[in-house]
Amino acid sequence: MFNETSPLFKRSHDAVSKLDVKDCQSCYQVKIDVPGFKKDQLTVNVTDGLLEVHGCKSVTKEDTSNYRMIIQERYTGDFYCSIRLANIVSGNVTASLRDGVLTVTIPKAEPKKINITLPSKL
Repeated sequence: MFNETSPLFKRSHDAVSKLDVKDCQSCYQVKIDVPGFKKDQLTVNVTDGLLEVHGCKSVTKEDTSNYRMIIQERYTGDFYCSIRLANIVSGNVTASLRDGVLTVTIPKAEPKKINITLPSKL
């Protein structure tokens, strides 16, 4: 359904923000890997059918005068991902962070039934 070339999905950094999207009966559930991030380092917005997640993680500067870094693979910096979802209610979105996984639950809007009227006879 979604892939990295889809206009419905956008991501800024591939090493972080791997995600799963579940289409449940009454909501969408999005799980995003955010290892090492704290909740105050993450922002979740839902506007006009667009879920946007932004994270910013920096490391405290260390005194490197007495050692030389050989390998540094742990992620620091910003990441951004967004996904467009249809028929959602942005007012009741919930988000939780547990064990490096951000879970965002977005309720679906109730389908609108449109009454069909017949023109009156002239």
